[in-house]
Amino acid sequence: MKIAIDGRCLAASVTPGQAARYTQGVIAQLAQIGFEPDVAYCASDPVPHDLLASARATPLGGAGWFWEQVSLARFLRAGRFDLLHIPTQHARPPHWSPCPVVMTFHCGHDSPAVGGGSDTAAPDHMRRRRVQHIIFVRPFCLPFVSPQSANATVVSPIEADHCSASSHKCTALPVAPIRQPYLLTRDSGDGTTDIKLLTAAFRQVRVHFPQLQLVVVCRSLPSVHILEYVGQCGLLLDDDVVFVPDSAGLLLELSNHAELGFAPEDEGQCHWVVPAMARGLEFACSPTGCAARVVGAAGRIAARSDPAEFARAITYLLETGDRLQRAAPARRQAQRFEGAGAANGTLAVYAALLGQRVRPPIGQDPVPDRAR
Repeated sequence: MKIAIDGRCLAASVTPGQAARYTQGVIAQLAQIGFEPDVAYCASDPVPHDLLASARATPLGGAGWFWEQVSLARFLRAGRFDLLHIPTQHARPPHWSPCPVVMTFHCGHDSPAVGGGSDTAAPDHMRRRRVQHIIFVRPFCLPFVSPQSANATVVSPIEADHCSASSHKCTALPVAPIRQPYLLTRDSGDGTTDIKLLTAAFRQVRVHFPQLQLVVVCRSLPSVHILEYVGQCGLLLDDDVVFVPDSAGLLLELSNHAELGFAPEDEGQCHWVVPAMARGLEFACSPTGCAARVVGAAGRIAARSDPAEFARAITYLLETGDRLQRAAPARRQAQRFEGAGAANGTLAVYAALLGQRVRPPIGQDPVPDRAR
């Protein structure tokens, strides 16, 4: 079985997201069962070598439309591949392919668009028979792409330990002292409403927990409006509220020691929540967006329009018990995200399209002959 994978989401220039983690998991799972996929990428936008240790890397010339419709099509025809997998909805499938095409949908804001594709274009690709099967990674897929046909499969996301923080760094921000206990959240750079909501709620929580600190991991510099709002709430910058630059692994390290987390509404920013829950961190979140589905029973849900209700939710969690006592529900929720689910579910789709049985590594559940 010869598998070709569009590996542009792994490029060094692309901020790592769910699509990249999912692609790495599928490549690793294929390697465990004895398959070495061919990963194609733009020669002008290389992929780090350590991400392709279990695959054959093939740089192709061109970019954008030319890469997708000419370079990739030639590569597929010359290599006599059995299947092409495009692991992100941000890319466009080739107009003509000598083999079946599988496409994977994640959340709509997970990573920068690759090749300029449209998030809503995939169903149209299916109608035009350019894609034979779509895989939806739940619960991060958007509602409008819920599968309604036999040529769609839902799989579980990559397991928590496979998820890492973004490598995007905000180096212009000074590192302020962090002290325990603290609340932890992440600012995507445009989440003004979320940060203002949390700051207003945090001011009320400090009435009961005066030693509590708010730590915000930033992908970009906080706006002047945010900094002014912190002062208007009577909070001291770099003392009561601390903004720290994002770096690889920082969120997970801070999750080990935080008292509580705040999950933003933005769907693309929820991926760090899963590994944080695996480390025993509970969350407060709003009922809308992706966060409520991800957090589930591992936290409290409050209306994003009401800082007082959020303050009560945070206070309730903090008063329930210490961090060790509150860790069990969070870990149970994180266990729902099993890495083999996404990888094995993907292999099941391969097998269904190719009429072959793909066997998983020893000790794991067998992959069904046909995708469910």
